[in-house]
Amino acid sequence: MKTVHLRSHAWEGDRPSILRFPEEWNLQCITGNTPRRLGGIEITAALRSPIGAPSLAELAAKRTRAVILIDDLSRPTPTAEIIPYMVRELESGGMSPDAVTILVAGGTHSPVAGSVIEKKVGEIRKSGVRICIHDSRGDLVSLGRSRRGTPVSVNRTIADADLRVSIGSLTPHPAAGYSGGAKNLVPGACGSETIRILHSRYHACRVRGGSLECEFRVELEDVARQIGLDWVVNLVLGPAREIVGLYAGDMEASHRAGVRRAREIWSVKTVPEADIVITDFYPFDGTLQFGHDRGVWPLFTVNRRASRVVLAASPFGVGSHELFPVEESLAGKVGRRLKTFRPGDLPEMLTKIRRLREMVRERTWNVLVMSPHLSEEQVRAVFPGGMQCADWECVLRVLRSRHGGRRTNVAIYQCAPFLVPIT
Repeated sequence: MKTVHLRSHAWEGDRPSILRFPEEWNLQCITGNTPRRLGGIEITAALRSPIGAPSLAELAAKRTRAVILIDDLSRPTPTAEIIPYMVRELESGGMSPDAVTILVAGGTHSPVAGSVIEKKVGEIRKSGVRICIHDSRGDLVSLGRSRRGTPVSVNRTIADADLRVSIGSLTPHPAAGYSGGAKNLVPGACGSETIRILHSRYHACRVRGGSLECEFRVELEDVARQIGLDWVVNLVLGPAREIVGLYAGDMEASHRAGVRRAREIWSVKTVPEADIVITDFYPFDGTLQFGHDRGVWPLFTVNRRASRVVLAASPFGVGSHELFPVEESLAGKVGRRLKTFRPGDLPEMLTKIRRLREMVRERTWNVLVMSPHLSEEQVRAVFPGGMQCADWECVLRVLRSRHGGRRTNVAIYQCAPFLVPIT
């Protein structure tokens, strides 16, 4: 048998996942060309050579209270690894750890328990740094409206700080083109109404990993400037969530430099002639919600007769997003889009119709979803024609029954949420 070695269960052990295939099948593993992991000296050097901004130590020397924004477990960013370097830089500028707050900015994602968040913050909490979890309906401060009329409310911890720093990773994002940059602050640490308006009023990026000049990103960066985001760290990650690139400094300049590198590493050619397409949701495989949002795209690259397989461990279950519930019916999704329609959307109509057609197609797929944690009912809520398989042996039995012993072309998209198809 031929074997392919992958990973699964991000944030729950990062376990090895071994896929075995018949010898006569032709395998193509589509993945990035990632450089080696950065060492501590290289991380420190990158932090001390910011792009378009003073150093973090210089900023800390003139401020009294800092907040470091990090993302939650729905994102692969290894924040526990990078936070100690950040705190040391703040200390070198004269700021003590007890003047630093780490804010877990999950926007309208499901709230998380403190014990789970330790995976994101590591041992730094023992140094005196304060840890907070954002509540989009909690203690907020209103800052009026943006130039385009978005009501701006933000977590009070952000408003009270005089040094605001964010740590994020750079992965293709369905609305903003790429994650990172301003996103942990806006919408991550904003109020629910701000988040709702941002997602409903402004046009998203049309192409996976595409333009960073779409309305959505332009507005979220304008709002971030209004709030006052002083410094960001953008991480480029490898296939094991290791740091292979670090771009720090100005919110926009460092983000664009990091995105250019991420695109170089993770751009790939698709295999439209594949008889079997396998999409690996790692490292967004904590929940079906976010794995689906980021990693389902390879299933659209093949013809309707191809077999489709999803590797979605989902140790935290289906997951949820207040604005975009993954289990929402097709009629509900269409209705939600119609509610936010505006005359300016007319030029976007073809894009919206194309996405609607994709949603209809997705509902008809007989997808094999490999997860030991999801039930058949949960799988069918997302893929009505889908089948839940607890392990690879179950998946392979079904694939053998469909494709027999004949020569079969298999395309495996490793770390699909990181990949960007070359067009």
